[in-house]
Order: sequence, then structure tokens, then C-alpha cells
Amino acid sequence: MTANKGFDAVVVGAGPAGSSAAFHLAKAGKKVLIIEKDREVGRNVLCAEGISRKFYEMVKPEKGIASEIRKIRIKVEDEIDFQVYSTKPFGYILERKIFDRLLYERAVESGATPIVGARFVDLKSTNDGYRVIALYKGREVEFVTEWVIGADGPASGVGLKAGFQNEFEREVVHYCSQVFLFHPEIQADTIVFFYSHELTPGGYAWVFPKSTGFANVGLGVNSSWEDAENNLNAFLNRYYPEGKILGYLRGVVPSGGIDGQLVKNRILLTGDAAKLADPMSGGGIANAYISGDLAALAILNNDPRLYPRMIKKNLGRDYHISSTIRKIFYSMSHDELIGIFKDLERSLNGANIGEIDAVSALKLVAKVSPKLAVVLANFGGKALYEFIRDVIS
Repeated sequence: MTANKGFDAVVVGAGPAGSSAAFHLAKAGKKVLIIEKDREVGRNVLCAEGISRKFYEMVKPEKGIASEIRKIRIKVEDEIDFQVYSTKPFGYILERKIFDRLLYERAVESGATPIVGARFVDLKSTNDGYRVIALYKGREVEFVTEWVIGADGPASGVGLKAGFQNEFEREVVHYCSQVFLFHPEIQADTIVFFYSHELTPGGYAWVFPKSTGFANVGLGVNSSWEDAENNLNAFLNRYYPEGKILGYLRGVVPSGGIDGQLVKNRILLTGDAAKLADPMSGGGIANAYISGDLAALAILNNDPRLYPRMIKKNLGRDYHISSTIRKIFYSMSHDELIGIFKDLERSLNGANIGEIDAVSALKLVAKVSPKLAVVLANFGGKALYEFIRDVIS
């Protein structure tokens, strides 16, 4: 085994979370190694590739944007079909391979040391830090470091070796299947969300356009990959029978980690490794990037306990609102669901609604749907209703 000179931090995984952490640490003058198991950064991953306008303005990517979204179409159980729009983009659809490489390049340009094609194997505690062991070019190599950041996805090897695997009792997993589809009816500026008790139990289907005619079309459920794939096929046969599939992906989207243990000693989990995807939408890019930034900030302050506090301060409110929305949404009966969405359709079809996030969406729904108060009371009683009322006031 070959030992390498020490680093201030070793980051395992070069997705948005890992590249963000490496960038912010290197920019501050820390000696950082970023390990990536693939031979190059920027690959196809299960992702609808959407980001919000707020996140776009935070990162300011100079490349990697496929389309901008100004319309949202909502379809529910073949009974509801309406759309809203914004004069400013709601958000953007990425070319993830380009976007991920951009973030990685920023980290390297700032001074991070890259190593690709190195698969994380193990980590060992030392008197003053850790030894991170990776398999590289057929042999084990060892890196000595004071801090370790796990940014290695849902099946995090860092989390497993550090003993985080039993820490996420509130975990919610979406099993997702997605195709890259051509269909002439796909509009470049319009994303589509579809909900059905039959086809999308515990999840939803999406159409996220990359350009006119081309889109990521996928479906997530809370049961199994088999259900996700079968239901996606049924969805495509029903709504896009003439569509042409150019590629397909599948994967899991984990959430629920924000209330779990995100740090052990000087090992920090970020992004999907920390199960920080939004509970309702499953979106994980922004939370991953932000968690990498906050992990770096905790390291720069030499205080690992700062990390979970900052996560909850920066992500907690929207995260818990989204979690509450999810619980309410998937507890509703068919009639309750249709009743609320009919209120929304009557009030919002064709409307300019501006920004969309967890808080603004909840405020909007509560404002236009009087049935929501009844559903809140039925679901969680007075305490939950007062919590929601306090949030949206």
C-alpha cells in the first residue's frame, strides 16, 4: 500500500456536494484532495436536472444550461390539467454532465488536488485524523487527512465505514426510472408534473424539457424499482405513445437525513450521502451544493458540531415544510386531492405566480383552497394546522 502526504481534507465524490466542499476549502487555502471513482467527472446520473432560479443565481453557471422554464403544467388523475407561468424563469434544466464538470473545474482551479478512477475502500482513525484508503490503478493507496467529507451518493461508502448506516430512521426513498424522450409535443419552456394513485403512489411523474421535442421523462414511487419501471412504461404508453426513447436511467433518491446524524468526529456527510434531497420533490442538486459549502465552513471554523446546526438553519425550514406537505399530500383520499386541485385549477390556470419554493407554494395553496384547512385538521389536528398557519402567515 502506498501512503501519500497529508491533506487538510479528503473529499470522496466529485458531484455537486463534493465539488462545492472542495472549492470552498481550496479557495480558503486548505490543502484538499477530491477523489472520484469514475474515470472522469460528468456522467449520466438519475436526475431530472432541474434547478430553481434562486440556486442558478447563487452558482451563476457560465455553461451547462439546456433550457429555461417559464411554465409549469399540473396534471392529476386525468381530471385536472392546468398550467401557470412566470415572466421570469421559474428555473432551469441542466446538462448535468457539463454542470458537474464545471463545479469540479472550479474546485481544481481554486487549488484542490484531483484524482479520478479511484474507488473509496476504507477509512481508519489515527491519533490526529484519518487514513483514507482507495483502490487506484489496481492497487491500494492511502491518504492521510484531518477531515473527511463523504459526498459519495446514496449508498455512501464513507457513511457505511464510519457507521452512519443506522442513523436515518426517518429516511424516505423514491425509486425512480427515467428516459430521455423525443416527442413533438414537448415544449422547451414547460415542465410537467403528473400525480396518480394508480401510477405514482408515493411519488409523481415528470417531464423536464431539454429543448423543443426532447425531455427527461421519469417517474418515482415509494415501493420498488420494478414498480417504477413498469409504471413509467404505462405512463409513456398512455401519454406519449409515439415517443422515441433515446436512453434510460434508474436510481434511488433518499431524503430524511436532515434530522439524522450528519457528522461523527471529523467525518461529515453531504448531499445524497446525507440523504438531504427534498422530501416532496426529490430535488437534490441545490441541497447537495449548499451542504458542501456548509461542510467546508465547519472545517474552516474547526468545529464539526457547527455543520448540522448550519444545515438546519439554512435548509431546515423549507425541508420540514416540504416534509409536511409530502405527509399531507400522500395521506389524502382521491376526493380530497381532486377537491384541492380543482380549487387550484379554478384560481390559478393561466396565472402569473412568480417564484416557487416550499414556503411560497404552501402559501399559494392555502390562499386559494379553503378545503386545505379541513385536510390539515383531519390529517394532524390542531397542532399541525397551527404550525402551517404560522409558517404561511
